[in-house]
Amino acid sequence: MEWSDQALAACLEHLATSRVTAARSVTVVDSWTEGPDTICIVYRPPDDPGRVVGLRRRWHDAVQPGEWRLGNLMAWGYDVGPDVDPVAFGCNVADFDLGEPLGMVVRALRYDGGEIGWWGSLGEELPSRRE
Repeated sequence: MEWSDQALAACLEHLATSRVTAARSVTVVDSWTEGPDTICIVYRPPDDPGRVVGLRRRWHDAVQPGEWRLGNLMAWGYDVGPDVDPVAFGCNVADFDLGEPLGMVVRALRYDGGEIGWWGSLGEELPSRRE
């Protein structure tokens, strides 16, 4: 199983059991991996269930310098270790990305054609599920 598959599975499993944030109130609409190091989750945030948001997170997010910046909640949370443990990474995403209020991240959302507001590790092209 690839690192991204393990991270996504850990994230989705942790959403159902978390007691740290409002992660258990997140409604997942869709989720998938992009290659060996990236996960994408489309969800309804716990504090704004009428909004559909997409988050894209890469392995690289956990090894960037640990300073906070808008849209980067991987700067805190559980220690993922130098090799970025996929389970710890997935739990971080569940609790500290998905389970927290969007707050100022709302200003940084980039909307796709399906009205999903994306944030996280974004390039020029927004993520889309490829079958």
